[in-house]
Amino acid sequence: MYTPVYLAVTVDLMDLLLGLLLLSGTIALIALAVLMFRTAQTLKETSSLIKENRPALKSTVDQLPELLDKVDDIVEDVSYITQQAGESVPAIIEDVETITGASADLVDTVSTATVGIVDSLSSFFSRKGKHKSSKNTVQQIFAAVNAAKKVVTIIQDKSEKSKRKKSKKNKKTLF
Repeated sequence: MYTPVYLAVTVDLMDLLLGLLLLSGTIALIALAVLMFRTAQTLKETSSLIKENRPALKSTVDQLPELLDKVDDIVEDVSYITQQAGESVPAIIEDVETITGASADLVDTVSTATVGIVDSLSSFFSRKGKHKSSKNTVQQIFAAVNAAKKVVTIIQDKSEKSKRKKSKKNKKTLF
């Protein structure tokens, strides 16, 4: 008679966990060894690079204090320029607004006077048209001259003010 034999393999849970722990520890040690090997190679290359470039590095490091002094001077000058620009720009904008307003008045007056002169000349030379009073044209010419005088006076006043400002300042000015 034939009796079947059952082969049963039993593994203790502790033995299984211990085997997995040994396997993961071995993998971790191999990864650590690879990491250390690569780190050693990087340090070796860095060391050789520093040895090759030591004179250039030394000259660069020696120049750093002088360079920092120059940078400090530049920062100081930039700060001064910014401060002066902050003081000068609003006054310049105000002057430009005044001059453009006066110029607009002058252009308006001159254009009105020109239209008046053209109308007077056309009515003078054409007998068919209505005759306009020359008094109105003369008034427009005087208004244009007065507007031009105002613009010139404003420009002269601004240049005199700027000359006085420059003579009063004792420190260096960049604007």
